[in-house]
Amino acid sequence: MPNEQTAETNVVLEDSNADIIQEQEQVNEEVFEETAEETAQSQEQEVQQPQSREQNSENARRRREAKRQAELKEARAQATIDALDGINPYTQEPMKDSQDVEEYYIMKKIAAEGGDPVGDYAKHIKQKARKDAETKAQEEKTREWYKKDRAEFMAKYPDTSLEELLSDKHFIDYSEGKVGRKSLSSIYEGYIALKNESAKKANAKARQMVANAKSSPGSLTSPNNVVDSDFITEEQVEKMSRKERIENFDKIRASMAKWPKKQ
Repeated sequence: MPNEQTAETNVVLEDSNADIIQEQEQVNEEVFEETAEETAQSQEQEVQQPQSREQNSENARRRREAKRQAELKEARAQATIDALDGINPYTQEPMKDSQDVEEYYIMKKIAAEGGDPVGDYAKHIKQKARKDAETKAQEEKTREWYKKDRAEFMAKYPDTSLEELLSDKHFIDYSEGKVGRKSLSSIYEGYIALKNESAKKANAKARQMVANAKSSPGSLTSPNNVVDSDFITEEQVEKMSRKERIENFDKIRASMAKWPKKQ
């Protein structure tokens, strides 16, 4: 049976447990992001631009943060060891480092779920290893898919800056929910088609506005008095040169029937 702990020790252990789990997740995330970034840079160094000073600074910051989190994890692991007087209460064996602390918390979790902390430990570890392997395999598969997808896009659209595209707010909004489900080329083509359709509608609207303006009274001639409407007012005829009247003779005759009759 586990040794009984004081209320104060239990509080320390619970806090340490939560903190260690949280810090471990943060360390894993930082290390994974940094590793993925370095791997991608190594694999695509022939097509990528040199890193900027800001990028180098950010990478250095991540490394420092990962180191700080690792040191913090070790410090909290030591606090747990001290709180337990250096003995795993489930195995009665000495606890010397963070690995022993991790073993203790796994056993504690098994006990909380109604299992045998010692007898079920090996089974739990095997299940965890299998799950971790499946997760790693899926992550690797996803990375390979994105790598291939990006390479195909760059080969198909070599004149398109991927960096600029991925910083385009309109493209980001359009691609939401599509990334990872459709190829980048397919998303880009859909985005361009949408932009072209919007531009087409805008041009059609502009042409219609111009046509409406031309058909309105008082807007029937150009600055040079060149008539561009079938109806010509008497005032417009008076402003025309002899040459313009000859060129628009038929329109003038047709329009005269619609002129207001003079009293």
